[in-house]
Amino acid sequence: MILSLLKLILNFFTFTSFIKIKIIHTRLFTSIPGIKIHECIILESHPMKEIISIDFMPEQLELINILFGKNMNGKVRICSVSTDINFNNNNSKIISVDNNPNFITLTNFNNIKSRKLRKFIYIVNKYNTIKQHKYNLYNFNCIHYRKNVEQLFYKYNS
Repeated sequence: MILSLLKLILNFFTFTSFIKIKIIHTRLFTSIPGIKIHECIILESHPMKEIISIDFMPEQLELINILFGKNMNGKVRICSVSTDINFNNNNSKIISVDNNPNFITLTNFNNIKSRKLRKFIYIVNKYNTIKQHKYNLYNFNCIHYRKNVEQLFYKYNS
C-alpha cells in the first residue's frame, strides 16, 4: 500500500515537470540609471524550483562602438539564480546581472537538478557553439538572441 502510494507520487512529479519562460528587462550599462533596454531570459523549472538566466551581450561594453553599430564579439551568460527573487513583478534586486550575488555564472551544467531544464540548457549551449554570434546593436542584439532562444524553447517543449 505505502509502496504503491510512493510510486504514484514519484510518477506524478516526473510526468508533471515543466519549464516556465519569462523575459525581464535589465540595465546593460549600470552608469546609465533607469534605462532597462537589455533583455534577459529566465527559465524556471517546476516542481524543482530551479531558476536559470540566459542573456547575450557584447564582450566589451564600449558605448561608442555599440551605438555606431560596430560588429563586436558577443558572449552568452548562463547563470543560476537565487530562488528568493520573485520575477512576477519588477523586482528591485534585478538591476543588472553583472556583480549581482543572486546570479552565479554556470560553467558546469551537471549541477542542474531538473533533467528537462538541463537538457534545454545543453540545447541552447550547442546552439551558441554552432552560431558563434557577433553582437551588433542593429542587426543582432539581446532581443534577436532572445527571440531565437524562445523559438528553441517552444520547439523543444511542443
